[in-house]
Amino acid sequence: MAKEIKAKLKLQIPGGGATPAPPVGSALGQYGVNIMDFVQAFNNDTSSRQGEIVPVEITIYEDNSFSYTTKTAPASYLIKKAIGLNSGSPEPHKEKVANKLVNGGVVGWFQGRAEFGPRAIGNRSILVDPRRKDAKELLNEKIKRRESFRPFAPSILKEDLSK
Repeated sequence: MAKEIKAKLKLQIPGGGATPAPPVGSALGQYGVNIMDFVQAFNNDTSSRQGEIVPVEITIYEDNSFSYTTKTAPASYLIKKAIGLNSGSPEPHKEKVANKLVNGGVVGWFQGRAEFGPRAIGNRSILVDPRRKDAKELLNEKIKRRESFRPFAPSILKEDLSK
């Protein structure tokens, strides 16, 4: 017979670095779980993932026992690791993006939840300086890889329309 579940928790803990301090201690303690049993088991299982943030789903049963499953690190961590960054940009995004655009760059802008598929249109944009004479060709041919007649919607501040 399956054990009755008391609670399910999701935490993000440094690999091999769980301690009885918050968030682990406060999350597990309220359910009567032996915190050190979890800390030792988690640290043993994730010792090869030192320095990595490890998402973990913990199931707590009515008898105060637990089981857990570790997951893949968050995408933001994996991307920073792949390109050799220790942290995100210290420069505000609006200034960084504006500088890239003014200097002829193209910027992919993502925010919020991601959508996938050929018709996904939410929470992402491709930004390019609309003053570039080759903006349409650049977007259609090189970035979107689509027919040259496809439209796109440039955005310009109202006060800059006359320029």
